[in-house]
Amino acid sequence: MKPDPITLSPDDSISTAAKFIMANRYRSLPVVDADGCFLGVFGVNCLLKQVLPKAALMDDGLTNVSFIHETLFDLKERFREVENESISMCMQRDIRTLPLIRH
Repeated sequence: MKPDPITLSPDDSISTAAKFIMANRYRSLPVVDADGCFLGVFGVNCLLKQVLPKAALMDDGLTNVSFIHETLFDLKERFREVENESISMCMQRDIRTLPLIRH
C-alpha cells in the first residue's frame, strides 16, 4: 500500500472521477475530506449504478434482462444526467478500515 495514495474529494464531480478512474484503470479510489480523513470509496460500481437500467440493478436480481433494449446512446444520456453531481451522492461509505500502524 502506498503511504500517499491518490484520493478523491467528496465534492469531485462524477465526470471528473470517472475520467480519472478510466484513464488509470482503477476499480475504485478512496474519498477523503480536506483533513485527509477517510470517508469512503468511489468506483466503477457507482458508475454502473448511475448508467445501467434500474431493472438490471434490482436487489433480488433478475435472471434475464433481455426485455431491456438499451443502446450506448441511452447509457451516455443517463451519464450526462449525473456527470456534474458530486461523488458523495453514491460513494460507498460502509467500508471497514484498519488502524494505521507506524513503525
